[in-house]
This record gives sequence, structure tokens and C-alpha cells, in this order.
Amino acid sequence: MYARMRLQLDGEGSRRAIAKSHGGTEMPLARVSLAVAFATAVFCRCVDVHGKRTASQFDAAAVTPLRSPGRAPFLSISQQRGVSLLEVMIAVLVLAVGILGAASLQLNAIRYSASAGYSTQASLIASDLLDRMRANSASLENYAASIEGDCTKSKGGGNIAVRDLADFTEAVTCYLPRSTGAIVISGDRATISISWSEARTVADAEDTRFVVSSVVR
Repeated sequence: MYARMRLQLDGEGSRRAIAKSHGGTEMPLARVSLAVAFATAVFCRCVDVHGKRTASQFDAAAVTPLRSPGRAPFLSISQQRGVSLLEVMIAVLVLAVGILGAASLQLNAIRYSASAGYSTQASLIASDLLDRMRANSASLENYAASIEGDCTKSKGGGNIAVRDLADFTEAVTCYLPRSTGAIVISGDRATISISWSEARTVADAEDTRFVVSSVVR
């Protein structure tokens, strides 16, 4: 670049010498050409230096990872390895605990429902027998009995008290699990007790007892 400027200066000097030899003055066009050449050289030099500086800054920015103020740097792929599997395991554990809790609630609901059903059945059986005793109060002493054993179907026949006891025995032994019953007559009062075991629905369950006493005569 400087050699070119020097050649242009040398050419300008030659033109000046030629002009002087011919007795003329320096031409304005030559001065303009010299000024344009010098300005072009300076501009090219500035552009070259600025371009190199911008390229170096761009390379540095490309190498340096972007980082937000006040935030931790991003984890690399090797550091993130296994995170997804851990999240899945935690989710499965939480789901399993929820399912076990729901199953426990369901089992308790079934147990209490069965217990309430047996209590209702025992109450209906005892109330039915008390109504029959009131209808046949003249033979009240014939209703005293103790009932136990497996399911026994009523065969009918006999007097009213015998048929009533047969129906009561069938209801107690067939509709309640592992049940027993007892009827105690004391004067005009009858006491009916019914016991049953819920061992089929509750492990190691104790016997449940329902007792009702009423004046029937």
C-alpha cells in the first residue's frame, strides 16, 4: 500500500517536473488524485484493523457460555445423566403409596359395611321373634331355648312356638357367620341374645354380640 502511494507520489513529481519544464503550473486534477489516493489508503487500513478486532471479540463470545446474572451455570450432559430415571422412580414410589392408601381405605369400608349389615340382620331377626312371642304370649315359656351349630333349615310342623323357634334357628345359623343364639324368659320379659364372628372379613376378630330385651306379655 505504501509502495503504491510512493509510486503515485513519484508520478506526481514527474508530472510537476514536466509542467515546470513547459513553463506551466501544477494542475488541480493531480492534487485531487493525490488526496483521494491517500484517503483511500487510510480508510482501508482502518477497516482492516477494525475487522480483525471484531472477529476476535466474536470468537471470545462464542467460546464463553451465556450465563444469566445470579443463576447457577448449566449442567453438562454427563452431570445430568440419571436425573430422569431418579424422577421416574420417585414418581412410581409416590404412586405406590397412594395406591396402598386407597386399597386400605377400601378394605376398611368393606369391613365396616359387612359389620353394619350383620348388626342390622341380627336386629331384624330378634325383632321378628319378639313380635311372634307377643302374638303367642300364652305359650311364652315354650320359647326358652339355646341355639348353635351349622345352618339348619326349618322343617315346620308342631305347635306355633316350635315353628317360631325353627324359623329363628334357621335365620340365626344361616344368615350370620358362625353364630349362636339364646332366648331367656323371665316372667313377662324375654331376652334374646345373638352372637356371631366376623373372622371371614376381619383377621382375628372377636365375636360380636347383639342383645335385646322386651316385655312381651
